[in-house]
Amino acid sequence: MLFYVSVDIACNDGHTRKELDHILTNDRSFFKSIRVFRGAEPPANSDHQLVVATAAFQPYKATRKSFTPQLDSTLLMQNSDLADRYDIAVENAFSALGDLLGDPEEAWSITRDTILTTAAANIPVKRAVCRPWLMTETLDIIDQKKEA
Repeated sequence: MLFYVSVDIACNDGHTRKELDHILTNDRSFFKSIRVFRGAEPPANSDHQLVVATAAFQPYKATRKSFTPQLDSTLLMQNSDLADRYDIAVENAFSALGDLLGDPEEAWSITRDTILTTAAANIPVKRAVCRPWLMTETLDIIDQKKEA
């Protein structure tokens, strides 16, 4: 929505008011003050007067969200070979750890880290669907071209 701030000035006869100068803005609160300064007449003998607006400008810095790749866990249900490889990798990782004794918080963090690292090594990353008109087969062909 576009707002405008108009400046009404009186004409030389003292009775007629004209709306001559405008300041366009999207937000009225953007301006702290708007003033009209009378001064010497311009050489063209015009009705215009100097309009000064004090703006409350604060630059906006957009923050980017950090990208964290998500694993495509639906492939574990669809692809039995991938599910078997993941099961074997998790089994091997936990057999290498041995028994988890001691603090439950420490045991949980070791368990969580083991599962996450094994999953990151075996499960592919989920593709971002930023272009819905491209099918997954087309994206696969593009990936094969990049690898070649």
